[in-house]
Order: sequence, then structure tokens, then C-alpha cells
Amino acid sequence: MKPGLQNPYFPSARRWGLAFGLCMGVAVGGGAPGLLPMPAAILIGAVGGTSCLIFWFSLWLTGHSLEGELESFRQGKALDQWELSAETYRSWWEEQRRAVTRGALAVGAMVLLMGGLIGLMIWTDEKKPELGAAVLAASLGVAAAVALAVRWVMSGPGPRQNESYILWIGPDLALLNGQVRRWQGPGLRLKGVEAVDQPPRLRVHYEAALKNGWVDQRVEFPAPSLASAATVAGQIEAGRRA
Repeated sequence: MKPGLQNPYFPSARRWGLAFGLCMGVAVGGGAPGLLPMPAAILIGAVGGTSCLIFWFSLWLTGHSLEGELESFRQGKALDQWELSAETYRSWWEEQRRAVTRGALAVGAMVLLMGGLIGLMIWTDEKKPELGAAVLAASLGVAAAVALAVRWVMSGPGPRQNESYILWIGPDLALLNGQVRRWQGPGLRLKGVEAVDQPPRLRVHYEAALKNGWVDQRVEFPAPSLASAATVAGQIEAGRRA
């Protein structure tokens, strides 16, 4: 197997599986002896555990769907592969991480909202302000933990000093240091590909299906030259028309 072509989703899935076990252990171990208020234990187990289980299954399923394309890369069937310097990769990784951070904060906010509603119901309906406050505090901790975990897993490995990286590009996706960016497949449709200069980059426009319709997305990859980016853009466009 060529370096850099290991399936990146399976290690991430294992991490979320471990996180699920940790949430359930804290919920059962803290709730059964009475170390944690029972609503807080239920919140950690139900909200935290369910979130981790969903991420584990999604990453495991996505990893299996990626194997066919990775195998074509291993057999030398990628459209192209570009070597990027550590500095170039760091710039791209930091740009991607900012987008991931926004998504992680949104997930954490959803967890906090669910826990906050439960705590508020206990506070007002059951007239147990101490218990309601404990649930609110626990929901804040779970939300922060989930947001940090999402950011950690989805950011991908950070750059290492003086190390080059290979960007593998196929007709439907690109792979860079364990990070996958897909623009064609279930729930995705390609709109256009172009080469841009200063600095040279390959820009891919696509749409992602959401509940209320299609949402425009864009991803850019550093290119060794404008000519290289233009060649790959033409190959992807030709494959779409075919």
C-alpha cells in the first residue's frame, strides 16, 4: 500500500467508538453509586453516547464507501498527485480547520440546547432548582467535550515540520494527509472546476443536498502550477460530461 493511502475514516471511527464507551462508563459508573445526579448521568449517556454512536456509524459507513476509490489510487489510477511542502500544507490545513471549528461549535450548541431544556424543565416543573442547575452544568461540560472531539477528529492530522505531503486527486474526490474532500457521490453534485492563480489552486464548485434543497459548496487545493491545475480541472470536467 502506498504511503498516505490508508483509509482515514476507520481510525476516526474507532476514536468515536472509544468516546461512546467512555460516555456510557461515566453515565453508569457515576449514576449507579450516586456520584452524579441521575439526570446528569442520563444526559451524559443519552446525549453524549448517542452523539458518539452516530459519528462512529457514519465514519465506519463512509470508510467502507471510500475503499473502492482508494484502491484505484493504490493502482496508480489517480488523475494526478501533487507534492506539497509543509508550509503549503499548513496554510491549507489552517484554512480548513477554521471551517471545521464553526461546525464543531454548532454541534456543541445543539447539545447544550438539549441539555439546557432538560435542566430548565426540572427547574420549573419539578421545583428542584439544585438538580436543574446540576443538569445545566453537566450539559455545558458535555457540549464542550463534544465540540472539542468533533474539532479534533474532523480537523485531521496537523502539519509536521519539514515534511512534504502528497495530494491525490481523482474524478470524484481528493485525499490529502488523511483528509478527504468529495464533490461527487450520494447527496453531492459537481457544478464546475477551474484553475485559479496567485497562488495556483484547483477550485471545485459543488452542491450538497440538505433537507430544504441544495447548498453551494467550494473547496480549493494548492497546485504546483497553474498549468497542472488547469489539466486536472479539464480531466474532471471531461469525466463529468462523459
